[in-house]
Amino acid sequence: MKPLVSIITVCKNAASTIERTMRSVAGQSYDAIEYIIVDAVSTDGTVAVVKSLRPLFRDRLTVISEPDRGIYDAMNKGIGHARGEIIGIINSDDWYEPDAVALMVELYTKAPGGVYYGLLRCFSGNDEVMIKSVTAKFLHTDHVGHPAYFVSRSVYEQHGTFLMRYTFASDYELMLRFIHNGVPFHQCDRVIANYRFGGVSSRGEKITYEEYFHIRYTYGYLSRSGLLLRILRNRLYFFFRNILGFLR
Repeated sequence: MKPLVSIITVCKNAASTIERTMRSVAGQSYDAIEYIIVDAVSTDGTVAVVKSLRPLFRDRLTVISEPDRGIYDAMNKGIGHARGEIIGIINSDDWYEPDAVALMVELYTKAPGGVYYGLLRCFSGNDEVMIKSVTAKFLHTDHVGHPAYFVSRSVYEQHGTFLMRYTFASDYELMLRFIHNGVPFHQCDRVIANYRFGGVSSRGEKITYEEYFHIRYTYGYLSRSGLLLRILRNRLYFFFRNILGFLR
């Protein structure tokens, strides 16, 4: 029997982009998938778009539309509803490659109970700017974007989900928590997902960097003096960047 895979998309006012995301899930070469969409009470017709595409999924689509406390709260809700052995999360303006789930299931069947990830193709507008690859050795310095990784449900059950104390970098903290607790990571050298810059973390650069610094300090990758120095540099950088932007 094929392992069931749960895919989660969280969204708010994503009517213009979510169709591509949904069609990329519906078009997977692997068919044992349940799809969970967590909507934060959109006002732009997102839920209507989602419902119009329901026939693509038959009885495999669950839609939750209710207020939340931010993107990580919504992701945790999705994980809480997931029944699959493996769980993936794809943003409402990103999309999977057709064989993404099949490749992750292949890794999972060889080594259950881990994190499975591939390459992430990144776009700025319609322009491809990079393909992001992070080897296991450097995961603590530059985490895998969550559209490109899948996690065994047992790992979430044992080590927890996204922490609400972070606004933009809880996915990075989660990866370091998994690494710190010895969860094995398995990489596939293929593009799994396509990511468009401009999401929540892209818009909050200053806070995102400071959260990263604090997380690295928490897990022992930065000394206290290193933490304070990076915070100072970060604040000075954005201070002068804002001044130059104003003068222009």
